[in-house]
Amino acid sequence: MHPHLRQNFLSTAADVRTVLFLHNADARNTPLPSDFLRAVGHIPVIGVISKTDVAGANIPRAQQELVRLGIKEPFFAVNVTSPATIDELRKYLTALHLWTPVGE
Repeated sequence: MHPHLRQNFLSTAADVRTVLFLHNADARNTPLPSDFLRAVGHIPVIGVISKTDVAGANIPRAQQELVRLGIKEPFFAVNVTSPATIDELRKYLTALHLWTPVGE
């Protein structure tokens, strides 16, 4: 990760309650070093695996990458062709009071 992006992330992290870390199911790894998220250890990090419906998607590998980064389960595997996968994440965020449905 570029040093300027790292600094911007860490500065922004001071103002957030939760981080949603998105990792593509078809990506081999992430450019982040394994200890990067420790810098924001006081902030909960939720692992979201996207593109689970594309060719080459490997959900177990993506889960291993999230674990390597120090992100704890539950992980949420989502894709745009299956709204139920996104609903599961939305329900989880709502239960944690991190998502307020429109109109409430």
